[in-house]
This record gives sequence, structure tokens and C-alpha cells, in this order.
Amino acid sequence: MVPMRNKSKLPIKEIVQTFKVGEKVLLKVNPSFHKGAYHMRFHGLVGDVVGFQGGCYLVSIHDGGKAKSLIISPVHLRRA
Repeated sequence: MVPMRNKSKLPIKEIVQTFKVGEKVLLKVNPSFHKGAYHMRFHGLVGDVVGFQGGCYLVSIHDGGKAKSLIISPVHLRRA
């Protein structure tokens, strides 16, 4: 008997995770959740949480020597 996969199921832990302002986070897209995702150019970068906007977080990153701010759902963030 083959075990079933959790295809397109999000763990509730990822949806309700919280971050504090100033905390370092890793940007890692969860492909089964499209809302609140960022452009794939920023995948794998580390940034700082600078604020909140609705149910998402404002994350500041450095890309090409410039500071950029992204609005990202907590599903796509990990602690760095």
C-alpha cells in the first residue's frame, strides 16, 4: 500500500506563523499558495521584517545594491 501525499495541502503552522519587526527571514515560495507571493527573482534571499500590511509582512531586502521592500504572505517566509 502506497502512502498518500499531502498534495496542495498547507500546514496550519505555516499560515499562522508570526514574525517580529527586525527579525531576519528567508524568502522561500510555497508553490501551492499563490496569493502574497513575490517575484521569483528574490527567491532564496534573506531580508528583515520592517512592518505589517493586512495579513502580510513588509520585508526589506537588498537586490543589486538597492534596498527594496516586498509585501509577502507568511506562508512564503521562514526564519533565517
